[in-house]
Amino acid sequence: MLEKLKSFIKRLNESGMLDDNRYLSSAIIISEADKLDSAKWQADFYSPFEHNIKSFVDNKEIEVKCSQEIFQKHKQTLSELDLSKVKLGFKSLIEKLNELKPKNDLIIKYIIILQVIENVTVWNITVLTLSLKVWNIKFNAETSEVISNRVDTINSFRPR
Repeated sequence: MLEKLKSFIKRLNESGMLDDNRYLSSAIIISEADKLDSAKWQADFYSPFEHNIKSFVDNKEIEVKCSQEIFQKHKQTLSELDLSKVKLGFKSLIEKLNELKPKNDLIIKYIIILQVIENVTVWNITVLTLSLKVWNIKFNAETSEVISNRVDTINSFRPR
């Protein structure tokens, strides 16, 4: 899947669809667990001049999404995502995830984001399990170390 992303970025660069003032800031997959192998990447390109993101989806025809405002408490520039720094490949990532997942639970949905957080390239994964647990785990994409690991129930997101 990481090779699919690299191929998609190359295709985007060759398409002429990218503005010169934008750079890759994140890549996202949202998928049902049983369809992960065929999931499509969304690549987000950040403009520091406009402080917004333009997204592209890897379909047969590249799908362009409108520029979107970035929601931040404090406005700050997003870091560039350098795919050459990613040493933890997608297959290894999923294997590590399955080793660490909550016992006796089944993953039904994935949200997988490759991004830079505080100058560290991170695989930021949120999964929904069959028992309605929301699990977020972050891996350093360069060293494979777990940065954070948290499990909540859907009910914990309910307003009080």
